[in-house]
Amino acid sequence: MGARRGRAMIVGRGRTTPSAAAEGSRGRRVYLLAVIAAMVLSGCTTTLGSLPRVQPLPATEGYKMLRPAQTGSECRSEGLGATGSQDLLGAVMGRLLARDEEADAVINARVESTHWSLGVYGRRCVTVTGDVVRSASTILLPMPGGHQGHGNHEGHGGH
Repeated sequence: MGARRGRAMIVGRGRTTPSAAAEGSRGRRVYLLAVIAAMVLSGCTTTLGSLPRVQPLPATEGYKMLRPAQTGSECRSEGLGATGSQDLLGAVMGRLLARDEEADAVINARVESTHWSLGVYGRRCVTVTGDVVRSASTILLPMPGGHQGHGNHEGHGGH
C-alpha cells in the first residue's frame, strides 16, 4: 500500500461526467441543426424581378419575328460584400431586347431560376429563352354576310 500513497485520485476535477458530455454533444447538435435550417430557409423566399406587361397575344396584335429562340442569363452573388442588380429578370429582358434595335417584346418565353448557397455566400441566376419580336398591329376587316369561309357555297358554282 505504500506505493499507492503518492497517488491521489481527484474526482470531479478536469474530467467530464458522462451526462455532462452528453448534454454538451446534444447542445452542439441542436446548434448545428439550427444553423443548417437557417441556411436552408434563407433561400426560400426571393423575387426574380418584375415584368411591366404579361398577357397572351390578342388576335388583333401581330408581331415581326426578329430573333427566334434567343437565350439570355443574368447572375448575382449574394453575401458579404456582394453587390449587383436586384432585378435579374428585368436585366435579362433588357439584354434580350438589346439584340435587335427594332425589338420591343419577347414572346413564348420560358423563365428558369437557379440558386445555391453556402450560408454566407450564394449565387442566383435567371435564364430566359424566347423569341425576340417587334409588335405590329393588325387590322381585321369584316367580310360581307355569307362569305366568312372558304370553299364552295350554294349559288356560287365553285370559283
